[in-house]
Amino acid sequence: MKKRIFETAMKQQLKNNIIVFSIILFYIAFAVAEVVIEHTYSAFIMLGLLFVVGALGYALGKWARDFKKLMDSLPADHKLVTQSVAAVDIGDFRFIYHVYEKGNGFSPASKSYLSMEVGIPFPEEGRDEGGYSARDSVRCDLRHLIDSLQEEGLLTGANPIVEDNADEEEDTAGVTWLGQPFWLEFPLKMMNPARLAGLQEKIMGIVNKYRLQDVSWCIIRGSEYGSEYRYYKGNLLQSTVLLREAFDRSSMEYKAVAPLQTGEFENRFSVDGYLELYSLASRDLGRDDLHVKDTRKLAKQMFKGVKNRNASVSETQEGLSVTVSIPKQMAASTYHLVKSGDRWWVYASGRLDNIDPISLDDESAACDLLLRVLLKRRDS
Repeated sequence: MKKRIFETAMKQQLKNNIIVFSIILFYIAFAVAEVVIEHTYSAFIMLGLLFVVGALGYALGKWARDFKKLMDSLPADHKLVTQSVAAVDIGDFRFIYHVYEKGNGFSPASKSYLSMEVGIPFPEEGRDEGGYSARDSVRCDLRHLIDSLQEEGLLTGANPIVEDNADEEEDTAGVTWLGQPFWLEFPLKMMNPARLAGLQEKIMGIVNKYRLQDVSWCIIRGSEYGSEYRYYKGNLLQSTVLLREAFDRSSMEYKAVAPLQTGEFENRFSVDGYLELYSLASRDLGRDDLHVKDTRKLAKQMFKGVKNRNASVSETQEGLSVTVSIPKQMAASTYHLVKSGDRWWVYASGRLDNIDPISLDDESAACDLLLRVLLKRRDS
């Protein structure tokens, strides 16, 4: 069966190539005839312009091809790779990669950069006899890694290492660090698959050394709808419970990058207490039979008659994309719902929203989440 499908695809590809080459040859023959009969070169000039545009597009798209090659080479349990962002999951740890250019994209001075972001939660341990804790050791290992990358001349940017004792300014904001937001930036041309895979492996070495895959915590915070409980494990949000009143509990399951700090109106909550709440909560889906085609219709209906909001919805081979724009602000974002591997992913990019990839286990839950995000954007 697979062989038959492959042979059919090859035949179709051959047909497409024959059609393309036939069109090119016909155009060249037409251009030659124009020179001989009319003594003009307009067809050749147009052909030259098309060649220049194609060559320029190929050159400017090199960073996207290099990025995809790098991301495809990385080991992962789950992975999403797009043109400019990728999510790589190993256990309950997610790496987020971005590729971008600095400077004018049409200028030779423009350079492409690759960034890696991976949150490193701190283990909950007391200090040893020497006064050092596992937190101190994690920070020390991360500093050594940054130093070694700087010595190699690879690093162009990195997050500062956070400390337990925040300065007075941070104290007034009520920030408590639960881990190290770890962000690194490199020139894209200096990265190759082996080097990037080696760096990711070193970071996972630190994760495994301190058993950070097993670190879990829960945060409670108030919202206009009730009390929201969030459960984290590794460096990922795992699920949430919304408690409106004693017998009104609803839950959602999805995986998103964990913020490694608590704000002024957020508090730690016991994991055991959360798991008890979660076991009593109902799954909060407006519908549990949503599919991509349903979501496309619902997204279109959602923005009908809405002032100052334009929305265009298109179904792609991988899923769905919705572009929302606010003309007065000259701002827009595209919201994506795609399937990669055995998971569904929701993410967004643009001036209105930048949402790093969120993964879900089933299509209906992913459709539901996308509609919630769009509803919030519509009403904001």
